Amino acid sequence: MTDNEKRAHDLAVALCMETAHAKSSSLISAGETNITIDYFEEYMSAYTKALEAFNKRFPPEK
Repeated sequence: MTDNEKRAHDLAVALCMETAHAKSSSLISAGETNITIDYFEEYMSAYTKALEAFNKRFPPEK
């Protein structure tokens, strides 16, 4: 795993939890009673975007 992959993973975990919390809070406020959060999809979305950003900001050495 590269440094950027590690950074992206760490950020994705944090973002995944925050996003899931925000979504579930919003759904609860809207009166939803059956709330399902796909943590894998939330993580992968955050990871992919974070890795792209890290690779752009800190290009991997070859």
